Amino acid sequence: MFIFLRLLRKAKLAEEMAKQAQIQAENANAAKSNFLFNMSHDIRTPMNALLGYNQLLEKELTDPQLMHYQELCYYQSSTMFLIWLVLKVAKWN
Repeated sequence: MFIFLRLLRKAKLAEEMAKQAQIQAENANAAKSNFLFNMSHDIRTPMNALLGYNQLLEKELTDPQLMHYQELCYYQSSTMFLIWLVLKVAKWN
């Protein structure tokens, strides 16, 4: 009889620990989602502004040196798009 009660207590303790672990995992997942949402917004907003300014510069520049800088910004836009894509995919998971 005592063995049965001891096993029952162990089973209840294991069940309680599993519930606590599940709650911790859910809290961690919610924190991750919140972090990714904020980071995505904080990165995409200035990134969109930079890309927009770069498009405006592309139409207006005539100085070769400045056009070179604008070209460098243009090539970096693919890197910024990749960052945006990674954040978007991370938000789905």
